[in-house]
Amino acid sequence: MKYYLLTFILLLSYSNANACSCAPSWQETNNHYITSDFVGKVTIKQVFDSPTKESNTFKIKVSTESVFKGNKISTLHVYGNRGHDIISSCDVPVDKGEEWIIYATKNSDGILAFGWCSNSKPMEKPWVDGQAKQKRQQAIDRELIMLEFLASKLPNFKRNYSVQPVGTNLSDFLEQYDGIELPTNSYYQYLITFDRNLNVKSVEVLKGINKKIDTEFIDFFKSRVEWEVPHADKPKTKFQHVFGVFYYYDQENEARFLSPYEL
Repeated sequence: MKYYLLTFILLLSYSNANACSCAPSWQETNNHYITSDFVGKVTIKQVFDSPTKESNTFKIKVSTESVFKGNKISTLHVYGNRGHDIISSCDVPVDKGEEWIIYATKNSDGILAFGWCSNSKPMEKPWVDGQAKQKRQQAIDRELIMLEFLASKLPNFKRNYSVQPVGTNLSDFLEQYDGIELPTNSYYQYLITFDRNLNVKSVEVLKGINKKIDTEFIDFFKSRVEWEVPHADKPKTKFQHVFGVFYYYDQENEARFLSPYEL
């Protein structure tokens, strides 16, 4: 039954991706926090049209409610063309009055901008209801808590590429903990130091479960997981990455389990 739950939530998670193709990414909160220049919760105050038909961004005015990385802002740019009858499947539908979690990166002109694949999202989707709405709200709540945690532990953590494990042996490894009872919607974070060849040199517990399980995780990360940097050149120096393990409780089917997937 665990796998049906994972499949259901994954479908919810990727419902936005159907219209626009984004590079696959594990653990969006961790990877996008690290690779973004600004992360925060904002309210959209005004949306402007693109200045010309050739423009690839449009401007929005925002009120910054929370800052998790970077500085408080009042202006952002959104990738796309607005107001010139140019429609793309990658357009981001932002509207005045909406609250958003924003992951923005400086473009070549030094302007903070975000697009469809940035992991930015509205706090609410009025057309989502029922179980889907409940699952989405749980994910949003956990994401905000994780961002607060990352901001407190790694406020200036920045690099330009994502890191992820190869294959699915992490999921297989975590099956031994099926049935474990932990706080609902909880997560656990580990700071991994890699050398330039993606070999794990050390693992630090940032937010752990308990000494026994954390030690088992660390040993597994070091010896049995292969890692990759997708869509980028291999790093030239050693670097660090935050990897999360997530706890889910399917109350209807009494299924409790840990997963490397952020759903």
